[in-house]
Amino acid sequence: MNKVFYFLIFALLITTGFSSYMNIKVYFRIKSYRMKKEFAEETMREIQESKIILEKNLNSNKSFIESKEKKLNQEKEKSIDVSRKLSEKINEALVLKNTVGGLKNIEKVLREKIEKLEEKRDNLESQLETQKNTNADLEKRIQELEKKPSLDLQSQLNQNGILKKEYTKRSTGLILKKNSTYNFVLFSLGAIDDLKKGQILNVFREKTIIGKIRVEKVFDNVSSAVILQKTFSGKVPIKGDTVKVFR
Repeated sequence: MNKVFYFLIFALLITTGFSSYMNIKVYFRIKSYRMKKEFAEETMREIQESKIILEKNLNSNKSFIESKEKKLNQEKEKSIDVSRKLSEKINEALVLKNTVGGLKNIEKVLREKIEKLEEKRDNLESQLETQKNTNADLEKRIQELEKKPSLDLQSQLNQNGILKKEYTKRSTGLILKKNSTYNFVLFSLGAIDDLKKGQILNVFREKTIIGKIRVEKVFDNVSSAVILQKTFSGKVPIKGDTVKVFR
């Protein structure tokens, strides 16, 4: 009986101890799970925070990259613009080079023209000097003609050299001299024939009108006139042609 009792007590102790052991084991296991869960949750929070930080950094990096890409595009555009301007400058330099070559040719041509013009100037100066001498001779002849009445007037002068009352003003004269260089003529009509500066006179050759002249200078019995080129058809007044005034 005692053995059974002790056996029961022993069995009870063993059962109670095993149950306590199991309870303790379960407790520690649950605690371990809770700690793992808390650790996992803490890890998740850290991961979430890291994720947020990484997203912020990523957005910041994206903005930085976009800014750099924008600047890079601007630099590319500037580079393209610089290349275009450089190309234009090169083309301008080539054009300028060609222009300089053309200018050198033009300079050569101009020098040749200047030399020819200088030669013409020398010739004109020589002609001018000759014409001055000719004009001096003409002026001298005009003065002589002014002092000496024409043959047509000789019969109209009295002994004192005064025109008689019956003197009739002439309407016809002769070309005494022609100057081809300056395109004028000297003819035998003057102030005593009531000739005026600016008058237009007809020029005849054998009863045929060949043109007109305009009076420029009027002296007593001779005058000079300019030949009106546009009035002629190939014919030019010469010494001996007749000049007529229509009154």
